[in-house]
Amino acid sequence: MIRRMFVVILLIQIVFQSAIADEKPEDRKSMTKTLSLLAGGRIRDAATNRPAGDPVRTRLVKVDDALGAHLPPTAAIAAVYGHNWSQHPYRDEIIALLVGTDTIARGRLAAISHADLSLSVADNYRAVLNLEFREALKTAFPYGGLDSVRRPVWKITFTMKRISNSEVVPTESSSFPFSYEAITFTSENRQFASVRGTKTIFTVSEENAYLLLSREVSQSVVRDLIDRVLADEEQSVPSPAAAIPL
Repeated sequence: MIRRMFVVILLIQIVFQSAIADEKPEDRKSMTKTLSLLAGGRIRDAATNRPAGDPVRTRLVKVDDALGAHLPPTAAIAAVYGHNWSQHPYRDEIIALLVGTDTIARGRLAAISHADLSLSVADNYRAVLNLEFREALKTAFPYGGLDSVRRPVWKITFTMKRISNSEVVPTESSSFPFSYEAITFTSENRQFASVRGTKTIFTVSEENAYLLLSREVSQSVVRDLIDRVLADEEQSVPSPAAAIPL
């Protein structure tokens, strides 16, 4: 059972790495620069730096035109990108646009990226979990965004503990089941989001299980927080925005 799972994971990694290999380095570099310009509010510059006829350029010009027509940022984004932002194929573009144009989204994502952490985990693994969380939190605020030293201070409390194998079905000799809970509070001490769950890691040792779970869960928690910001922003669109054909 465990060997079969490792084979499946290996195959997934091979496919993923092949997809990355097929992507040209200059394309990744170009998109990184585009997202940085968007996060800094330079939409027209981001568009004109893309090749003529490029679909990214087309979308950004339409957003910039919508903003020029005095649509609020969320309405301009909705008019071009439509709905379901958290699962959107151009999610990174939407996040960068929000950071560059919308003060509420910018403040919330900056607060998440610098959130205070209160970790309840076995002492041997607290430093590892703290490091993984810090790396995950950085992804909440895109490079190039205008962060503020006066950002609100948010706090994330996180609890993770190993539970007995007998509490999880099916059981495996090399399985390490855990329970976890993350609660995020705003600077006003209001609960912004919470998530809890259980996760079983199949590996060779408890140490490896903690290492793998720390990375996986911290990334998942941060993504959920970003998705919550996206959902709130999408719901704040003042009126149904007429879609702008791409």
